[in-house]
Amino acid sequence: MLNDYSWGRGLLLSSFALLPACPGWAQASADSLTLASSINHLHARYLEARKQESFLLNGVAYAPNLPPRVIGHPFLESPEPQPGRVYYDGYDFPNLSLLFDVEQDALVLADLGGPLRVRLISEHVGNFRLGTRSFVWLRGAKQAGMNTGFYEVLFDDAASPVRLLARHGKKLERKSGTELRYEFRTSADYFLQTPQGYVPVSKASAVVATLPERKKELKEFVRSHHLKFSKAERAASLTSLVAYYDSLVKAARP
Repeated sequence: MLNDYSWGRGLLLSSFALLPACPGWAQASADSLTLASSINHLHARYLEARKQESFLLNGVAYAPNLPPRVIGHPFLESPEPQPGRVYYDGYDFPNLSLLFDVEQDALVLADLGGPLRVRLISEHVGNFRLGTRSFVWLRGAKQAGMNTGFYEVLFDDAASPVRLLARHGKKLERKSGTELRYEFRTSADYFLQTPQGYVPVSKASAVVATLPERKKELKEFVRSHHLKFSKAERAASLTSLVAYYDSLVKAARP
């Protein structure tokens, strides 16, 4: 079978072999050179596409950590693959089928035409989307208690001085009782990114302490909007509070 290069070279040589010996040879030669240039361009694009695919498939085979008699699953939201896109090794890959294994902090490429699933190399993932949710890979910040890994972006704006992130976790725990059973327990930690660095936040007082120049307005916003910071409501309340702070900053700009 011809390889990529012999295919392009053979097609190019064939175009010269077909040049007619007639007064219009010069025009035919120019046309043939244009054709050869087009072939080379298309061939280069084909090789680039193959290169991008090889980048995406340079992970390892994925296997979930699932002991027998386990309750729940290690994935974010659903054990079924979700539509998404990945920015990987400098390339953007849309229209992918993805899973996010929260327990292993692993992004998994699914539906490759068979049972095989590939765990992508985390350090090569700049960011990814899973459904409507966005994630970034970050190096840890020891002073803030942040581990290296994937973080969900709850609030971000290119013109904003702050960004709100969530670090999701799942952990297998053995259930009490006579039977040997396990259950996945979920957790989430939240971090506010400012020009000074990252700060862990779990309630309104932590946000206000980090952004003291708007202390009065932020406290009033929490009261008037009845924001709650229980486990179930924390993400939504923190996002609303940070978005409100951002609106105050933008309104004060000239």
